[in-house]
Amino acid sequence: MDERWYTIGSLTFPSAWGAIILSFILTYSFLYFWNRKASDWYSNGIFYYLLIWKLSVIVVDFQNVIEHPITILYFH
Repeated sequence: MDERWYTIGSLTFPSAWGAIILSFILTYSFLYFWNRKASDWYSNGIFYYLLIWKLSVIVVDFQNVIEHPITILYFH
């Protein structure tokens, strides 16, 4: 499957990332106007999801993270 890439300024990202970010924003805005307590819960869930996703490289490839700590930022 061929994945599309988009560029905004100097930022290049795959279409899947754009779709995920758009879904996070749309869901949050819907919950914000419908049920503010649920929107707080949802925004915390997004934060924890991103935090665990980015830091999971420490568990998966610990030796490489010790040698090159910048890999935490570029882990996909």
